[in-house]
Amino acid sequence: SALSDGTLRLEFKESWRASGERVSELLRAGLELARRLTQPADLALRIASSLRHEPEPRARLNALLTLAREYPSHPATRLALLDAREDESAEVRLRAALALGEEGRPTLLTLVTSQTVEDGCAARAVAGLGERLPEDEVTRALHSALDSDRAETAIACLHTLAARPSVKAEAALLVALGAAQSDVRVAAARALGRAGSTAAVRELLTVSESGPGELRTAARQAIAEIQSR
Repeated sequence: SALSDGTLRLEFKESWRASGERVSELLRAGLELARRLTQPADLALRIASSLRHEPEPRARLNALLTLAREYPSHPATRLALLDAREDESAEVRLRAALALGEEGRPTLLTLVTSQTVEDGCAARAVAGLGERLPEDEVTRALHSALDSDRAETAIACLHTLAARPSVKAEAALLVALGAAQSDVRVAAARALGRAGSTAAVRELLTVSESGPGELRTAARQAIAEIQSR
């Protein structure tokens, strides 16, 4: 058998011999294969329907991404995305919430605050929310991430706080400056460079004199940025 240009061709060798019943069985099998290969009239609806019965998280995720990419305006896509907010997989919930925009905001907030969600997934939820994440929520998420050594989530929170300077945000950034993870401390110093006030310079000076190399460089650059403002 061969499939070419949308045509399924069944070929039998000239020397091949079989009973009429055997030939009928092979033809029936060929017709069944052809029916399976035929694209359904509403492929988006077929993909969305299959999601409800798909046991593999990766397969559900791929199907959902296909719907969002290829059929963004199809009614079945929106319903599938809404249903996926309750999926067992945090990754599926994340991608559905990101695709839904404002309708996905509560799901993203839940992912940010959950202690059972993987660090990278929670970090992308923070980034996806951006300015829609209230300051109290982002500072709470930052402290939680620092306490549980979730570096990616902490860094995502630092980026969010740096984008909207405030006294509370600066206080949170200074706490992160003393974190256990070096990459979090570097990110905190850089965030202070963008959002810190002269009140943060003292702490940055201490770090610039005694911290590890990359952190010292980030702290000195942050001081320069603050003084230039």
